[in-house]
Amino acid sequence: MELFYGVFLIWGIFISFVMLFGLVFWVLRSLAVYQIAKRRGLENAWLSWIPVGRDWMIGSISDQYQYLVHGKVRHQRKILLGFSMASFVLGLITIIMSLGIITGISVSGLMYGEFGYYMAMQGVGMSLMTVLFSVIAIVAFVFRCICKYDLYRSCEPQNAVAYLVLGILFGILDSIFLMICRNKDQGMPPRKPEYTGAAQQEKTYI
Repeated sequence: MELFYGVFLIWGIFISFVMLFGLVFWVLRSLAVYQIAKRRGLENAWLSWIPVGRDWMIGSISDQYQYLVHGKVRHQRKILLGFSMASFVLGLITIIMSLGIITGISVSGLMYGEFGYYMAMQGVGMSLMTVLFSVIAIVAFVFRCICKYDLYRSCEPQNAVAYLVLGILFGILDSIFLMICRNKDQGMPPRKPEYTGAAQQEKTYI
């Protein structure tokens, strides 16, 4: 029994460490996207702090880059948001269905009669839902990578490919690369100078 409690304690500490680790990098990623969006004048930059909203902001940064640099009107933010929301909803439904099956089995003990048929059908539905969720999640991931590549190109064009590939292979590096890029605009066109005060008067007299 003491061995069981010891293993349970170690497992709990490990899970807590993983959750804390994930939270730290989630904050770093959100902060970086927020600062980029805020500095470039994008509306609703605060959405960067919401998981699905952050995809909208990453897509908005990509759309802005494509328009200002290449003169192309894209709607990556809408596409990415749609797939991201669909992935979130399907994932939530899959979890609920899984919990329902586990609860049903634990309560009944054995699957038999009509209840067994119901559980079997629910299992088939959950399998199909899992497949659909996986497909949508993969498509959302691909669009997210496309948008993130534009983000990196707008910040550090020379390192965009390396940042994207390493971020895909090693997820924790994604947050670090975003933090590195958060104050850079090397791939963006120079902003037009704003005339204020004496500069405006000088322009008037000329």
